[in-house]
Amino acid sequence: MLDPATGVEGYRCVETRLRLRALDDASIANYVAREAPFDCAGSFKAEALGSALFEWIRSDDPTAIVGLPLIATLELLRYCDFDPLANH
Repeated sequence: MLDPATGVEGYRCVETRLRLRALDDASIANYVAREAPFDCAGSFKAEALGSALFEWIRSDDPTAIVGLPLIATLELLRYCDFDPLANH
C-alpha cells in the first residue's frame, strides 16, 4: 500500500497455519448440505459450522483464512493516517 501523502509504501504478510480434522464422508456430506460453502475460500465458513472442521488455527490475523486479512488491512490503513473509526 502506498501512502499518497508521504510516498511511503507499506505491506504486511500474514502467515496463517491451520490443521483440518480428519473427517469421514458422512461428516463432509452433512457439512456441505448444512452450510453450502461453495462461495467461500477453501469451501469452509470459519465463522459458522466450518469451525468444526479445524483442529487448530494459528495466526496473528485469523480473518486471513477466509480471504482478505482484515486486521492487517486495517493496520495498513492506519499506517496511511486513515482511521476507519473516525468520522469521515
